[in-house]
Amino acid sequence: RKEDDVEAMFEYLRRGVLSVVSTDHVASKRADKVDRPWWEGPFGANGVQVSLPVFHDEAVNERDFSYPFLVRVMSRNPARIFGMSDKGTLDPGTDADVILFDPEETYTITDEDNASNADFSIYEGREVTGRVKKTFVRGELIADDGEIVSEPGHGEYINRELPDWDA
Repeated sequence: RKEDDVEAMFEYLRRGVLSVVSTDHVASKRADKVDRPWWEGPFGANGVQVSLPVFHDEAVNERDFSYPFLVRVMSRNPARIFGMSDKGTLDPGTDADVILFDPEETYTITDEDNASNADFSIYEGREVTGRVKKTFVRGELIADDGEIVSEPGHGEYINRELPDWDA
């Protein structure tokens, strides 16, 4: 993205015009992206695994956004918008989806770090400060320092209520 577009996005976030920061994740192989015309290959990119460290670096480290802001736009607001009342909060009775994050660890993102089927990263070579150390879903440790440690099948369908868009 152009620098002006990036700065405009952060200004809209600061003003509350934008209320969510999110990403998709397409776990493509490099060959599927480069060995054919772009319109014949899979659209999208891989990035969900490093979205928090990258956004933390850009928002908190570079632009002085707060941690409550980061949690709001990356967790609470998306859960509310999608009607997932047991997600995005640590309120009593909700799912215990938690990450342990080291805001001071600096590392370089590499292709080999991918936990998904992707064999490359659009962030290859980017140095970031902030790293997810542990990931818990419904209270169970599923990833430890970038390695998946849970058995397959831990995921569940999430029932949701449609939000009242007029409220």
